Amino acid sequence: MIRDVVPYRFWSATELAAAVRLSGSLEIVAQYGDFADVPLSARTPGA
Repeated sequence: MIRDVVPYRFWSATELAAAVRLSGSLEIVAQYGDFADVPLSARTPGA
Protein backbone atom coordinates (compact mmCIF):
# COMPACT_ATOMS: atom_id res chain seq x y z
CA MET A 1 0.00 0.00 0.00
CA ILE A 2 1.33 3.45 -0.91
CA ARG A 3 0.47 6.29 1.45
CA ASP A 4 1.18 9.99 1.72
CA VAL A 5 1.90 10.50 -1.98
CA VAL A 6 2.65 14.11 -2.90
CA PRO A 7 2.38 14.65 -6.66
CA TYR A 8 5.10 17.30 -7.08
CA ARG A 9 6.51 15.78 -10.25
CA PHE A 10 6.34 12.69 -12.41
CA TRP A 11 8.89 9.94 -11.80
CA SER A 12 11.15 9.00 -14.68
CA ALA A 13 10.88 5.47 -16.05
CA THR A 14 14.27 4.67 -14.48
CA GLU A 15 13.22 5.92 -11.04
CA LEU A 16 9.96 3.98 -11.16
CA ALA A 17 11.70 0.76 -12.23
CA ALA A 18 14.22 1.17 -9.40
CA ALA A 19 11.45 1.73 -6.83
CA VAL A 20 9.63 -1.37 -8.08
CA ARG A 21 12.81 -3.47 -7.79
CA LEU A 22 13.53 -2.13 -4.31
CA SER A 23 9.99 -2.86 -3.10
CA GLY A 24 10.52 -6.58 -3.48
CA SER A 25 6.77 -7.12 -3.83
CA LEU A 26 5.80 -5.12 -6.92
CA GLU A 27 6.23 -6.10 -10.55
CA ILE A 28 6.15 -4.09 -13.77
CA VAL A 29 3.68 -5.83 -16.08
CA ALA A 30 3.58 -3.25 -18.90
CA GLN A 31 5.31 -0.03 -19.84
CA TYR A 32 4.03 2.50 -22.35
CA GLY A 33 5.98 5.42 -23.77
CA ASP A 34 5.10 8.99 -24.56
CA PHE A 35 3.65 9.33 -28.03
CA ALA A 36 3.35 13.14 -28.02
CA ASP A 37 5.77 13.61 -30.93
CA VAL A 38 4.60 10.66 -33.05
CA PRO A 39 2.18 11.56 -35.84
CA LEU A 40 -1.06 9.57 -36.02
CA SER A 41 -0.02 8.28 -39.44
CA ALA A 42 3.17 6.67 -38.08
CA ARG A 43 3.30 2.95 -38.77
CA THR A 44 4.75 0.20 -36.66
CA PRO A 45 8.08 -1.01 -38.11
CA GLY A 46 7.57 -4.25 -40.00
CA ALA A 47 3.80 -3.76 -40.27
